[in-house]
Amino acid sequence: MTDPERVAEHYSQAAFEFETRRLPEFCPVEFAMTKRMLDRWIPDGAHVAEIGVGAGHYSEHLAARGCRIHLIDIAERLLDAATERLRQAGLASQITGVNRLSATDLRGMDAGSFDVVLLLGPLYHLHELQERRCAVDESASRERSG
Repeated sequence: MTDPERVAEHYSQAAFEFETRRLPEFCPVEFAMTKRMLDRWIPDGAHVAEIGVGAGHYSEHLAARGCRIHLIDIAERLLDAATERLRQAGLASQITGVNRLSATDLRGMDAGSFDVVLLLGPLYHLHELQERRCAVDESASRERSG
């Protein structure tokens, strides 16, 4: 079973600097392609929950398109970095909430609260199929149906 606190510690310490630079500097093709897909599938102005927000690169992109963003991550330090990224970009008003939660336990977040739920990062930390299914189910239940 994956220990959420160990993952949080890893991203708050050893991997923090790398995570803040990973997409734009080390993985620009992944970053560009993912943004292209987000632009294709997420309408401007949507209410989006990004679970595993990391340093907030995708949230910044979506907020600049008028999306309202709810930031969710297991690492408080990454939540702070994502919030600061949006603030520095003049997009702080697009943040609708910030929660330190595990992708496998989104209790406290209402079902059907979001137009779109992104679950891009957490799945590779979850080593057991049951945990991955749980994260997908938790995420899907927070998305509006219809």
